[in-house]
Amino acid sequence: MTTKTPPRKTQDALNSIPDTALQLGVSVATIRSWVWQRHIESIRVGRAVRIRQSAIDAVIEKGTIPADERVAVA
Repeated sequence: MTTKTPPRKTQDALNSIPDTALQLGVSVATIRSWVWQRHIESIRVGRAVRIRQSAIDAVIEKGTIPADERVAVA
């Protein structure tokens, strides 16, 4: 008897819109709006819309605000 190993997620996996919304902490409607307005790169596979993990990471990187080194955290 052989057991199948689950598919490994690659670095640039394709994510569904609900998965993308979950990762970014926004609504599915927001992700659909971003896709429609081309604020986030997307791929169409038939009728399905998929978003690369690298595009999600780019949105996170673009929205990241660096910490101010002058402010002490207590």
